[in-house]
Amino acid sequence: MNPLGQRESAAIPELDANLIWKKEPRYDTFWLATAGAGVAIMPFFTVPRNVAGSGFAAVKTEAETNMSTNGQLGKPNQFLLYGFTVEYLPDVAAALAASTLASDWPLVYHPAVFRFVLDANNVQLEVPLEKIPTGCGPTGFAAMGGVVTPLHMSSRTNGVPHSAHYYNFTVPGSKLPLLIRGDQTFRCEIVYPLGNLIITNATGARVRCYMHGVYGSGK
Repeated sequence: MNPLGQRESAAIPELDANLIWKKEPRYDTFWLATAGAGVAIMPFFTVPRNVAGSGFAAVKTEAETNMSTNGQLGKPNQFLLYGFTVEYLPDVAAALAASTLASDWPLVYHPAVFRFVLDANNVQLEVPLEKIPTGCGPTGFAAMGGVVTPLHMSSRTNGVPHSAHYYNFTVPGSKLPLLIRGDQTFRCEIVYPLGNLIITNATGARVRCYMHGVYGSGK
C-alpha cells in the first residue's frame, strides 16, 4: 500500500493511492526573443515536449518541459501542488555587457503579474511576479576581461536561492496541497498589463516556471 496515499487520502478527496508517487515538479519554459513587438502574455504548460511553440522555433525537449500533454497531466495521473518558482535565464554572448542583463531584469519582473489558472478561466492565484521566488539557482557575479571585448557574466535571483524558497500555495492552517486530476486543464502565465515585454538582450532569454509538488503516475 502506498504510504503517501494512506497519509493523504482521508484529507484529500479523489486522491488515488494506487498511483506511483514521487517528489517531482512539473516544469515548462518560454523563449523570449528580442525581435518583434515582444509579448503581452507568457503561457506555461500549454505546449508539451516534441512540439514547437512557447516561443521556440524547434520542438521542445526535456530541457524545456516535462509535460507530455497540452495543458493536462493525462488520466490516470495526478499532481499534488504545493507551490511555484520562476527562473529568468538570459542567454549570455561574448560581446554582451553585464549592464544589458541588469537592465532587462526589472523589465521582466516589475510590471508583471503571475497567474495560476484551472479549467477554462478559474484564476486560483494572481500576484505580482516579484512575489514568486526563483528557488534553487546560480548566484554571485563573475567577470573576465578578453583581449578585445570583455566577457561579462552575471546572475540574479528573485529572493535567496534555496531549495525551500518557493511560493507556498498550500491551504493556510491545514497545509494541504491542491490536487490536480489528470483530466483537468491548468496553466500558469506571466501577464504584462502595462504593455508588451521587450528585452534588450540581443541573444534572447529563457523563462522557466516550476509547479512544485508530488506527481502520481499510473506507470
